[in-house]
Amino acid sequence: MHLSTTVAFFLAAAAAAIPNPVQCGRDGLLPRRNVNAYLPKRDVSDETLDMCKNAVNCEVHDTPSGKRIRFKRGMEPGSEHYKRAFYHEDGLTKRQANTVNTLVTTGTNSLNYGTTGASGPNGAFNSSLTGACQDSACDTASVNIDTTYVTSLGPSGETLVVHPQGEYDDSNSRDMFIAAMVATASVGEQVKQVSWEIRAPCGPGKSGSMSQATQTSFINISRHVTLSDGVTTAIQGYMLAEVELQPDTSDWCSILTGLGTEISGVISALPPVAEAGAAGAAFFGVISPSCS
Repeated sequence: MHLSTTVAFFLAAAAAAIPNPVQCGRDGLLPRRNVNAYLPKRDVSDETLDMCKNAVNCEVHDTPSGKRIRFKRGMEPGSEHYKRAFYHEDGLTKRQANTVNTLVTTGTNSLNYGTTGASGPNGAFNSSLTGACQDSACDTASVNIDTTYVTSLGPSGETLVVHPQGEYDDSNSRDMFIAAMVATASVGEQVKQVSWEIRAPCGPGKSGSMSQATQTSFINISRHVTLSDGVTTAIQGYMLAEVELQPDTSDWCSILTGLGTEISGVISALPPVAEAGAAGAAFFGVISPSCS
C-alpha cells in the first residue's frame, strides 16, 4: 500500500534531533545524525519454531536477537545427509517433495527506510541480500545501505544497517528466496512524499521533497517439505533479514496482519528465476504469513 502525503517538516516535534552545533554539509545535505541504532530482541514466529522442532534436520538456537532456526550441523546444504535426503542416488537429480510449506514472518517493529525504501530492486532488502547471500548461504556480516532522511532542517545522509542470514540449496533457490523477501517487503510498505526546506544556519532558499518509506524491520522466510516417505518433514532453506532500528513504531503488525493473503499472492506469483525453474507457487507451496 502506497500513501502519498505532503508533510511540512517545520514542526520540531516531528523531527529527530540534530547535533548541536549544526555543521552544514555539502550540496544541502546535513551531516549524519548521532543516533544509536539497535536490534530489538525478537523470536521468529511460534509456527516457525514448531515446524523446525518437528523437522529432522532443523534446530532452534538462541542469539542475542532472540530464537532463530538453522540446519543442524552436518545436515546443511552440501552435506552428505542433505544429498541423501533431497537427491536421488546420482547426486544430481532432486527428489520430488510430497508437500511444501513456507512460513513467512514479519516483525511488529518498523522504521523509516528513507529515500532507499525497503522493497524494489534498489531497496534495502534486495541491495543487502544480493551482495551477502552466495550459492548456498548468506554471509552474516552486517551490510550498510545508504539512504537520506528528511529532518526539520533539511535532508540528512543516513545508514541502514541490515543483518542477513540464510541457508538454502543452490543459487536458484537463493534467487527465489531473495525475490520472496523483496516481494514481502513491498506489501504494506508506506511511502510518503515529504517536503523539506533548508533553514538557517545552513542557508535559506533551498527546498524540495523526497520520498520516505516505512516498513517492517524484520522478515524471515523458511521452506519446509515432506520427504519421500510421506511422513518425515525437513527444512530445505530459509532466509532472514533484520534492520537496526532508530526511532521506530512497534505496532506494525496492525498494518500487516490483514495483508497475509496479499503476501501469499505476491510470492506465489513470482516467475521462475531459471529457464527450467519453478514459479513461486510451485517452489514455495502452501504459504502461511504471520506477524510477531
